[in-house]
Amino acid sequence: MSSAKPYGKQWRDIRAIVHRCLNVKSADGMKPSQDLESRRYLYDLLTEPANFWNHVKRYSTSVIMYATYGRRIVTVDDPVLNDVYTETGIFAECFGQVHMVDKYPVLEGLPRPLQWWRWKYEPYHQKELQLWLGLWKDLQNQMAKGIRTGCFAEKFMEVDYPKMGVSENQAAYVAGTMIEAGSDTTQLTLNSLILGLVAFPETVEKAHKELDQVVGDRMPTFDDFDRLPYIRAMVKEVLRWRTASNDHFQHLSTGDVIYKDYFIPSGTAIVCNVWALNFDPVMFPEPHRFNPDRYLGTAANDMTAGECINVQNPRNRDHWGFGAGRRVCAGYNLAENSLFILTARLLWAFDVKAPIDQTTGEPLEYDLWDFPATNMFGPNQFRAEFKVRDAGRREQILAGLDMFKNDFH
Repeated sequence: MSSAKPYGKQWRDIRAIVHRCLNVKSADGMKPSQDLESRRYLYDLLTEPANFWNHVKRYSTSVIMYATYGRRIVTVDDPVLNDVYTETGIFAECFGQVHMVDKYPVLEGLPRPLQWWRWKYEPYHQKELQLWLGLWKDLQNQMAKGIRTGCFAEKFMEVDYPKMGVSENQAAYVAGTMIEAGSDTTQLTLNSLILGLVAFPETVEKAHKELDQVVGDRMPTFDDFDRLPYIRAMVKEVLRWRTASNDHFQHLSTGDVIYKDYFIPSGTAIVCNVWALNFDPVMFPEPHRFNPDRYLGTAANDMTAGECINVQNPRNRDHWGFGAGRRVCAGYNLAENSLFILTARLLWAFDVKAPIDQTTGEPLEYDLWDFPATNMFGPNQFRAEFKVRDAGRREQILAGLDMFKNDFH
């Protein structure tokens, strides 16, 4: 996994390839697939609203799978979808724990059969390797038949990665890491967004008002990005309010560092405290509220994720959901596009609200911190209602399924 590698030439080489495949131009090239995948999402939500949880998983995984391997996840029953989320669940469980060997590295000196922490996770690693290497081999076979899609893994195969000191297994893991990161984080964020919508219904009304004024009866597109400031603010707010990674990666200083008045000795664990930053009451008054209005009229709301990440003054950042520094999430362009188009189309098409509590007769109230205690941070399953806003939108959603079937290779 490149994100866990120490800084050096190999890390820089791999990071450069990833950046080349996920830069603004490359992310823009993925908009047609995001357009079609989001149309399929609307159809799935229209026909099976109670299963909204899994529809988001299919959407997010299909987008990143197409970007990485040029293949789609067509239905929620696709076995690859189950394999990906089984793997990400195990990874979140493992990564979210404090292991004894991390506290006492001397334990690594034990004979391998006595390293008890491996007994559970080694078999998981083998299944993970089988998944990532299987996808890698499938693409190699496809390329041997002359079939090309221009996906990330194709480009990675075309560079001389063995000269970087990267084995085939490691190369497959680099591609797998993109799927792992792009699928789970996006679906967690989108489900957190839906939680924010049902818990703060005034945000739905404001989004409907903006969408009705700007796009009216037609389905919004990426061309509407600059004209939908409230939708853009919603995306920024959910990334601030419920960032998908609980504590981001911990790293170790590789040498003594003096930063301002702080001395950081070599081997110190360092983590970006995203929650403290995102819930700073000075920057974000009433930080526990899902409130997209906080971004309206700010310079940050007129900037893309990449522009905000690179501002000189951290007080001008929109949020720290993508991390910071040279190890910032490489997929922020793709993620921002995915979140924007799905948020805009979801709220253009549907009225999203809390169901009525049969006991009280009032809209259901939510525990906004009902989240599992894992590193990957997304809400436990909850109930929500989705009602299509009118017959014209229903017809456009149904027509979108035909586009998905006919236009996507």
